[in-house]
Amino acid sequence: MSFDLESARTLPAQHDMTTMTTIATPTVNELQNRRSATIYVPSSSSTSPSSSRKLWPNCADWLVRSGRWIARRRYELIPVTATTSLTILGLAQDSLTATLSYGALTAAGGASAFLGLKHKNDIITHAGAGATVTFADLTTASAAGLSWPTLTAWAISTGIGYWAFGPWLTQQRNQRLKLHIDTVRAKGPVTAALGMETADPGLVGYTPEETALRRALHALTNHTPREITAFHHTPDGGFIARVRMPAGRNTSPDALIKKRDQLAANLALPGDLQLNKTGSDELLVRLIATDVLAGTIPYSDDSATSIADPLRLGIDEYGDSVDIRILYRHTLVAGASDWGKSGLINLIIKRLTRRADVDIYGIDMKPGSVELGPWEPLMKKVAKGPEEARELLDWLGEESQRRGKILADLSARELAAGRDPVRKWVPGVHGNAIVVITDELAELIRQDEVLRKREAEERKIMMKGISAEDLDAMDIDDLIARQPVATQYESRLAIDRFLAISYVSATQQPSRKVFGGSTDARGNYANRLSTRTGEAGHAPLIFGQGCQAKGWRPEELDLPGKFLLATPEPENEKPRECRAEYVSDTDIAADVSHLHARAARDLLTHTPETPPAPEPTDAHPFPVPAPLRYPDGTPVANDEWPDLYRTFQRLGNATKDELTHAGPFASRDTVRRALETWTRHGIQGRREGRATRYYLPDANPND
Repeated sequence: MSFDLESARTLPAQHDMTTMTTIATPTVNELQNRRSATIYVPSSSSTSPSSSRKLWPNCADWLVRSGRWIARRRYELIPVTATTSLTILGLAQDSLTATLSYGALTAAGGASAFLGLKHKNDIITHAGAGATVTFADLTTASAAGLSWPTLTAWAISTGIGYWAFGPWLTQQRNQRLKLHIDTVRAKGPVTAALGMETADPGLVGYTPEETALRRALHALTNHTPREITAFHHTPDGGFIARVRMPAGRNTSPDALIKKRDQLAANLALPGDLQLNKTGSDELLVRLIATDVLAGTIPYSDDSATSIADPLRLGIDEYGDSVDIRILYRHTLVAGASDWGKSGLINLIIKRLTRRADVDIYGIDMKPGSVELGPWEPLMKKVAKGPEEARELLDWLGEESQRRGKILADLSARELAAGRDPVRKWVPGVHGNAIVVITDELAELIRQDEVLRKREAEERKIMMKGISAEDLDAMDIDDLIARQPVATQYESRLAIDRFLAISYVSATQQPSRKVFGGSTDARGNYANRLSTRTGEAGHAPLIFGQGCQAKGWRPEELDLPGKFLLATPEPENEKPRECRAEYVSDTDIAADVSHLHARAARDLLTHTPETPPAPEPTDAHPFPVPAPLRYPDGTPVANDEWPDLYRTFQRLGNATKDELTHAGPFASRDTVRRALETWTRHGIQGRREGRATRYYLPDANPND
């Protein structure tokens, strides 16, 4: 093939596709000159000036790229940077003194973490664990120097750092992502711009669990949540969140609570979903991943020695301790049979036997006293049957009178000395507290009612054929019917609390009929506990009307020993599942045998008994007020509103409205009942228009 010089002289122009510029075509003469030019080949020992000129720009470019990479991953590099710095610091301090010092700090950090776990303090636990890892790395580096143990310690501390740092980093990323999505949504719908959930606004949360919750609520109600606040994960792997939905019939908290099972199916997360209404439009959503109440809670002794200390019952669904206070409060324990009601009673008694300033009494209506009988050696008395129960209640009434007189005397002396009056019986100062344990209160009321009917029939038979003269000669006490136990019990609940006499009452259904049908005495119980109940309608009998809408559903408790607790403390104002510690028969036998052994030791060592409570003296530094009496001479009983009667005496005369506003914490219904009682003892009334003015017989109603 020949080469045409003429055609080669005019070669077509060529284009560089990279820079899109025209490359000049060399002529034939230029090609010939290039062929004849001497080719210079540099030796290996020589350095090209162009290569040296490119080295520094390449280094600068590498540094810039590295800086950008580090800047983009500045948060991810925090743990490895921190542990590397600590390791280098430890290597620089290669001395025995540094090793011992860091070792001591490591031990102190581990002890702090252990104490934080023991006392359930997350801040101390996390701080102690972090200090332990930090000083352990420094200790290893300063002791071993640059070696494999140091490298191993660095790797372990780095791994622990990422394990602790990872959740926070994930949360921050999710927050930034959600902020970005919210910003884009605020600018306008750009569904095609983002490959995420912009087509469904409000269905993306900060975490996958929150996203799942939003989608489950949307699938259930066809509405996106208006607001989800306080969303946080729990240590067991679940979460807690407060949800506000748009207003609507099927989006209200009550409607969502009824559809809990369907919502749990939509959520599709492992665990138990709980819904509680916390406001008119707010729903508390809790997902419990593990049930800490599934196993039996063993009994654990505590160091409390006084009735004033809280009494531990068990743990709640989050593993926290559940405590109640017995002093100056009455306690109601309700629930169906075989669901742990007796177990709670045994636990309360066992706790109380550890208190040195309390005397325990019992009322057991089961034949043979099978519930409280095993505890009888540790109790002052166990009343068996309605007769003994009535005797015990009579004695408690006398004891309350005695304690009230002691407090009155002590209060008078304190006032005379210019100090505050004494208003409560203080255990350990004035004498022991008293706790009365009643098992099967409803059975006590029923048996007493049968007994009273039988006595009334016998009284009618006895009075037949008796002349008027013989009737007048008979003792009036033989003709008066006995006071019902329900009335006595209710009176004790209303009066004895400030005298440190507390009642723990166990019953299956605490209805009005349990207290004689005349009133609802459940209001006197500050502490209310319920194990599983047989029907949903029993919950209002325990926790009051409207409790089910707030989440109080004892019929849903699924294991014996589980219970719901309501007390005046803020942490117990909302329902939470709890489980009581289990007291076995072996535990009871051990306590009783210990009591007999201690009694034997006291008999051998002649240990003196505890001195009795101070008795009131007859001598007073100033006159004692005369007893409060009605116009007919009969004394005003403690259950006949004596404080209100003193107010009436001070006024001289008053209408119902005047006495309602002047009396101490008196309602119109209380004033009405009080006046009905007082008019039977000599108080007189006179019409004034539509009202009636009541007055003492020796007072002028017009004054």
